[in-house]
Amino acid sequence: MIIMQKLMKVLERKFLTVYFPLLVLTIILFAISLQLTGTYQVNSTSGSILSMDFFALSLLSYFFGLKHGLDADHIAAIDASTRKLIQQGFRSTYVGTFFSLGHSTVVILVTVAVMVTARSIPISDVIHFELYGSVIGLVVSISFLFIIGLTNVFVLISLRRLFKRLRKGNYDGKTMDIMLNRRGFLTKYFKGFSG
Repeated sequence: MIIMQKLMKVLERKFLTVYFPLLVLTIILFAISLQLTGTYQVNSTSGSILSMDFFALSLLSYFFGLKHGLDADHIAAIDASTRKLIQQGFRSTYVGTFFSLGHSTVVILVTVAVMVTARSIPISDVIHFELYGSVIGLVVSISFLFIIGLTNVFVLISLRRLFKRLRKGNYDGKTMDIMLNRRGFLTKYFKGFSG
């Protein structure tokens, strides 16, 4: 019974400090979106005019954002940060909130940059930017994923060697923990940042 009361107090505090402000902010933003609702006409690259309802776009963006927030890379980043903070003895209550705020800030800045750029480029040149941009984006994405894949292969090889030595009895548990806490070759460069 006492455990249940403590759990309810923790949940009430989390609701009041995290979820309630997010709920209020969401309602306020949807109210603003409703106030701005109207049908806007946008010129497409093909020259035709598209009609868009602002509130419908807001709903679509909101639900795509919710879906995007459950992507594996986001969950892994938040999970790793949470585990690291707990391991160091810090509270990790707002990790997801601050991750989402940082991520959405970058998205908003990129959106503003695209809007400013799109207004300054004639429509006839947009096709060239689309072609070059898609190729550059593809090359950057493939290169990044390839580098991550190679890094994971090296980590896998080093872990395999480590476990072989452990099976042979060359390492004890303490040495094993030290080896595993080195966390890769970039740790020596970013040691001051990770604590």
